[in-house]
Amino acid sequence: MTQRPPGEDEAVPSIPATYLNAFLYCPRRFYLEFVEGVMLDNAAVVRGRAAHKPTDAPADRKSRRGDDTAAAIEFDDTVLAIHGKADWVESSPEGLVVVEKKLGSGPPDAAAWPNDKVQAAAMALALANSGHTVAPKVVVFYQATSARVEVPLDDDLRDEVASVIADARSVAGAPCAPAPPADIEKKCVPCSLHPLCLPYEVSSASAPGSVGPGGLVPSGADMPLTAYIDSPGAYIAQRAEHIEVRTRDGETTRIPLQSTGQIVIAGPASVSTSALATLASLEIPVHLVDSHNRYKASLLPAPAKTVALRQAQFRNFSSPSLALALARAVVSAKVANQRLSLLRFARNHREKEVPLLDAIRSLRRLSRSLSRADSTDSLRGFEGTAARDYFAAWTNITPPEVGAWEGRSRRPPKDPLNACLSFAYSLLAKELFSACMIAGLDPYFGFYHADRFGRPSLALDLLEAFRPVIADSVVWTLFNNNRLAQSDFLSYHGACYLTESGRKAFYTAYEQRLADEVKHPIFRYRISYRRALELEARSLAAFLRGDFKAFKPFRAR
Repeated sequence: MTQRPPGEDEAVPSIPATYLNAFLYCPRRFYLEFVEGVMLDNAAVVRGRAAHKPTDAPADRKSRRGDDTAAAIEFDDTVLAIHGKADWVESSPEGLVVVEKKLGSGPPDAAAWPNDKVQAAAMALALANSGHTVAPKVVVFYQATSARVEVPLDDDLRDEVASVIADARSVAGAPCAPAPPADIEKKCVPCSLHPLCLPYEVSSASAPGSVGPGGLVPSGADMPLTAYIDSPGAYIAQRAEHIEVRTRDGETTRIPLQSTGQIVIAGPASVSTSALATLASLEIPVHLVDSHNRYKASLLPAPAKTVALRQAQFRNFSSPSLALALARAVVSAKVANQRLSLLRFARNHREKEVPLLDAIRSLRRLSRSLSRADSTDSLRGFEGTAARDYFAAWTNITPPEVGAWEGRSRRPPKDPLNACLSFAYSLLAKELFSACMIAGLDPYFGFYHADRFGRPSLALDLLEAFRPVIADSVVWTLFNNNRLAQSDFLSYHGACYLTESGRKAFYTAYEQRLADEVKHPIFRYRISYRRALELEARSLAAFLRGDFKAFKPFRAR
């Protein structure tokens, strides 16, 4: 029997045999999948999973190869400390033959790729250690070329399997993920994990300027759509490959699931359990916004299995010094973006430039003074002063038809401008809530906003830097381009809210802003604002994982 490699960490659990393939392809991918439990699917992964559908055939059933019988056999080998299922095992006079099926093609020399033969051999050795008689060979079948490659199960391959398992266990026991591979173009471009792994971005942190053109984060052109449902009393159900929305007056709308990224339900509506189950299985988030335009909750897929990442989040955010440093960075980015927003407005409206200069100068002084904040309370004081000066400048940029701007008011918003700001911040909060969940972070445990029951503190922390460049920009666009009228608002007991027609106009402008592309201030490739929100959460996760030396919040340029 093959002996377990000596000197390994007993705390590392049994490794799925399929992960040995991932380890040989890229140790960083192996770490993220096995240790942190993250998995992202792309088209190739889905096709490969379908190709590996288990045979589970009775022993007396003939296989596609004629005289051989085929079956799927599970194994849990305590000797090699690997487990899994051999999806295709054929019988032969010499014993069982493990056949590992691969969707692609093999190397040009008609051999098998090293990671494929090691995976197949590991399964065969595990079956042998479990009492099965195995043949002195394994087979790798490449479906793209219908090539069946036989690999001798000799001593060299047995030693290679033992060495790979030992190396994989060593990496699994490490405190952080390995660095990205050197051949990023070859390995990372087709890899499904690159949006989370951030290979270009992590490499650029250690070697500035190394980020390739465009990085690996696509622009917003490929982003699925957001469906907004805000008809009071609407009923939402599933119909085949669509979500069907029926309003009280009998109007029916169908939303294709294939092109839907998330659903936002504003106000009272009913949703069938089958629709919720389908949306959850497809990992399409459902966000709830109440009739007062406040974000309430989200239905999301099961949280990522990133226990180690969340432990790092709780540990680091509980450190007063680190939490203050992160909060200072976020507030600094927010003040810088507020100043930039006023500068941009001044450049586009020269007649209003002079009245804005005082606020622009004040924000610049405050930005330089943030380093003096020695506590969260003093930092909130700086932030409050910046907000006062920033919103005071809005008196000079608000169109006359909007009415006199008397400053920021919330809970409830008292005028149309404040109603739009509150709604924009609610929508932006649900974006960051989803981004935190996708990145494997707990959206409720932050480093700046005080922990409070039901408050997504981390989502609100990350929201701060994006308020001026996304939310405030949308509001300015709506009012300065006369895309909202008085009829789009409803005043009730001193509170002002958007009507259904106003929300529809708002959704259009909001989605347009999220689709706008900007050059990322750190990674230097063009990216949509929606992608930037997700990248912000992933960058924070990378910092907690140890990939980045510092977390740098988004600063518009």
